[in-house]
Amino acid sequence: MSKCELEVRFAGDERTHQPGSTVRGEVVVTTDRDLSCKALTIRLGWQTHGIGNTDRLNLEETVVGAQEWSQGRRYSYPFSFTASAQPLTYHGHYLNIDHHVEAEADLPWARDSRASEDYVLVSGTSSRGDYMTTPIDFSQPQSKKKGSLVSTVIGWLLAPIIIALLLALLVMVLPIIAVIGAVYLVRRFAAERRLGRVSVEVVAPTIEDKSKAGGALKAVSRWGPRAWRSAVYAIAPGDSLRCRVRFVPRATVEVNRVVATLVGEEVCRSGAGTNAKTHRHGVYRQELTLAEGATYPGGMPVELAGELEVPETSAYSFKGGQNQMVWKLEVVVDLPKWADWKQKLELGLVPAAGDF
Repeated sequence: MSKCELEVRFAGDERTHQPGSTVRGEVVVTTDRDLSCKALTIRLGWQTHGIGNTDRLNLEETVVGAQEWSQGRRYSYPFSFTASAQPLTYHGHYLNIDHHVEAEADLPWARDSRASEDYVLVSGTSSRGDYMTTPIDFSQPQSKKKGSLVSTVIGWLLAPIIIALLLALLVMVLPIIAVIGAVYLVRRFAAERRLGRVSVEVVAPTIEDKSKAGGALKAVSRWGPRAWRSAVYAIAPGDSLRCRVRFVPRATVEVNRVVATLVGEEVCRSGAGTNAKTHRHGVYRQELTLAEGATYPGGMPVELAGELEVPETSAYSFKGGQNQMVWKLEVVVDLPKWADWKQKLELGLVPAAGDF
């Protein structure tokens, strides 16, 4: 046995919880010799596992003051936390999200002792409303501890050098960025010279639930807000997602295909700097052809519509600093001898109304 052994035990060995339920249990401590502990901290939190760098967040914690532990004795410290609303537990291909209770003993002149046990957070009666009203973005960096005076001084001394290097890099990279941007704008302009202004609208039963999500859920043109960042264009498992594409050609135009694709994808980032890699795994992909081999006369309004099925899945939308579960609608108008017109709308997959 190690010098200090911690064990997290859940009350009744209950490891499945819904948002708002109480996570109870105890931390059991045993040692193989008399030992002092400066503090015992018990935390409730979640973290990601898988191929990507770890995202984690501590939600609640309880700190037990200094303790004196005797050899051979067993000590028990109860805990009680409220299970969070989001994110729900998810086990995928590259991405896993797990909730846990962990304990840490701060031992003087010795390595701290730790223990952690996972529990499963499943959808509950409030989950749909939680996701609809609060699209949580966990990508913001957590606050960092202040460094020492020496590290602060070194940082200030190196700042001018770093700024100079960044400016030099910007001078070299800026023309490339400008060229890429110009190519994109020219391609878009060329397509719209033929098609006119194109608008994309998405409608689903969940989007129409304005009592939960507010009036921001509405039709989106190409200049509209980005769905997941400014408003939740929500979809739920089992929904029928109706897509409409509208345009008025400036002149007679031939179209190879108009395709709408519903995509669900895990996106995980591993490593850093030059060793950084992005890993993608498709959770779902459904392609819908709205038109094929068509000719549309100039000045006549065109409306193309169809429905896509949202799968029964628990891969709800999630955005961490290094890992994401992304849902989006991709629309492509394929024009012969011209640049294609493309648009992506970000969607938020939320629990269904009775998904608990």
